[in-house]
Amino acid sequence: MDIKTAVESGELVPIRCIRVKSNVDLSTVRITRIKYNSQDLESKLFVPVKNNLLVDTYIEYVKNKRL
Repeated sequence: MDIKTAVESGELVPIRCIRVKSNVDLSTVRITRIKYNSQDLESKLFVPVKNNLLVDTYIEYVKNKRL
């Protein structure tokens, strides 16, 4: 069963999301077999400016709203 059919049949709830566009480039993160290099990934994902953008977006669009 695909996602659309599952939502239409009531098996899954409709998908609601907020996309936060950033300039994070994961192309230099090394992959070993099926696993990302954790140090590479951390250096790309734990960036204060990006984290602030995520928090600001959450506050603007999600906080105190019924989901």
